[in-house]
Amino acid sequence: MNVLLLVVLFIPLLIYLGDGKWREAVVYCVVIGFAQDPLRKIAPNQPALYVGLVLIGILLTAVILYNRIGQINLPQLFSGQQQLISVVNLFVALLILQTLNSLLTLSSWYHTLIGIGFYSAPLITMWLGFQFGLKPAEVQRFFQVYIVLALLFAFTLFLSYQGYQGTLFEEVTGGVQILVEGVGYVQGYTGFWRSSEVAGWHLATCACFIFILAVQRRKPLPIAIGSALVITLMVIASLTGRRKAVAMIAAFLASFSLLIAWRGDSKVRGSVVAGVFGGVAFLYLLVSLGVNPVSGGTSGAFLDRALTVWGDLYTRLVTFGGATANIALQASGVIGSGVGAVAQGAASLGQGAQGNFGAGEGGLAKIIFELGAAGFLLMLVTIGLLIQLFIRIVGQLRYAPPSYGLLNLGLLAFLAANVLNFASASQVYGDPFVLIILGLSAGFILAAPPVIQAHLREQRQLAEHLPAVSASALPAPEPSGVSRS
Repeated sequence: MNVLLLVVLFIPLLIYLGDGKWREAVVYCVVIGFAQDPLRKIAPNQPALYVGLVLIGILLTAVILYNRIGQINLPQLFSGQQQLISVVNLFVALLILQTLNSLLTLSSWYHTLIGIGFYSAPLITMWLGFQFGLKPAEVQRFFQVYIVLALLFAFTLFLSYQGYQGTLFEEVTGGVQILVEGVGYVQGYTGFWRSSEVAGWHLATCACFIFILAVQRRKPLPIAIGSALVITLMVIASLTGRRKAVAMIAAFLASFSLLIAWRGDSKVRGSVVAGVFGGVAFLYLLVSLGVNPVSGGTSGAFLDRALTVWGDLYTRLVTFGGATANIALQASGVIGSGVGAVAQGAASLGQGAQGNFGAGEGGLAKIIFELGAAGFLLMLVTIGLLIQLFIRIVGQLRYAPPSYGLLNLGLLAFLAANVLNFASASQVYGDPFVLIILGLSAGFILAAPPVIQAHLREQRQLAEHLPAVSASALPAPEPSGVSRS
């Protein structure tokens, strides 16, 4: 039965790829990413390898696209930034060496496979997202499909909160007990998601994507509705018991607001500020009136617990960011222990993590322990150069249509919020679906320069037919050659 369900799940993907519709295949991988959790719940023994179904779909799509294009052109991907290209090549070489290190020293191919997926999935999907993002309308469709499915799963989480029970509503591997003041130890609600950690991240991501699309409309009413939906999803996310989801949404809203104030469309600045502050007022009202007791807890108690994240955030960053990073550095040294050494997913595959000092909790410590001090520094340089490129892209957005500029600013804010989340707790980032969403989002941003150049060419052609408009001030377009198929 389960094999048949898997075959049925992958048939549409294979049809899309067979017809050369790789963009449709990327969007359908979102369907696979959501479907894999409930399928795992109903499968015998709930095999953890189900979390890799979406990765299989994405890799198949990447192979088909590579066969179609014939190359991975890093100068196109990174806008000709030679320093970044060189560092990325070095980082890939380092990953190959650390893969060999993992195979030789860890005596567990489970760890190695999980480690390879953790580091390679964002790189592959970044390139895939770049090619996908060359058609901005398709990016909108990607968001819409994700939001619809996430809202459907959010409804199932609400149903589990209301008392609905069954295999599909139970957390895989039994879940984690959470202390809720006034209620006691309870499990967070998950709905169809396999765990409260994963549920919290997707609810936060859905909230971010909804607000991005709302701001893109550049009208007060959609922004107000988007703000209300964001706060509603924040409240639902609190029912997972994972406070990091609330912190991620708040970090996104703060980052997006700052980016709009810096480079955004002046037409929406006031609406965004009003939307954010209106949402905060709405949240305060919910906290004040948060009662509605049900079996095992109350919405107000869960929300109150979630909002305590602000008092613990600094402590978590210090403890799981700085302190464990220092311990990881002493334990791994310059060379490191190899990819997957503290893989979070290994436990569910019957394998324990190699480090026992909590390095798997904080993202910085995880990277240091696995890649060593040299690898960590190389990753910092890579991220630093990538941030420089993103800043350049933000500067180019002034030539883009306002709605497209707001889309990219929103994606930058989304990535920034995840960096903070990863530094304090990296568990959920072992999920291939999470890494795929992040990699695609980064790729969408990297596609902005050629998209802007295409827009400028259209403007120039229009100017040639309108003598009153001077095209001489428009920047010269870059050479073509980027695949827009």
